[in-house]
Amino acid sequence: MDWSLIALLAGVTALLAAYTFWDARRRRAALRRRIVRSFGQAPEDGAPRKLTGAWWQRLADNAGPADVDERTWQDLDMDEVFARLNICQSAVGEGYLYAALHRPLAPADAARRQALAQALAAHEEARVAAQLALAATGRKRGGDFSRLLFSTQFAVLKAPAL
Repeated sequence: MDWSLIALLAGVTALLAAYTFWDARRRRAALRRRIVRSFGQAPEDGAPRKLTGAWWQRLADNAGPADVDERTWQDLDMDEVFARLNICQSAVGEGYLYAALHRPLAPADAARRQALAQALAAHEEARVAAQLALAATGRKRGGDFSRLLFSTQFAVLKAPAL
């Protein structure tokens, strides 16, 4: 085989690899800038997606008396509340938020969640790192993750407490 052809192929491969690496870094930097810039701002489009409520539907089998039922959810226009709160970076986060709005917390749990939220707000690097990690799981590709979480094949996983 001609060495010039091998060198050409190696050069093209190296250029493609370098471009892929550069593009991934550029996209991550753009996502980081968007996350930092959007902190504390109202979400652009936080409306529930088709599969967002799947986690709640699986948890609803164990509904408690304090849970917000679907009729009350509609009466209070909670889809709009969800849309105003939804700054989630992943489909998993959206599902968790949707379920959390259906199941109010006990005061002690609410205080712990509030303390965590305040700590993340005060420590930007930790918050951004967490958001970047969650963004890597994706929103569109997340699909019906709850099917995996609550599958009988994974009996060690229990429905998480909200």
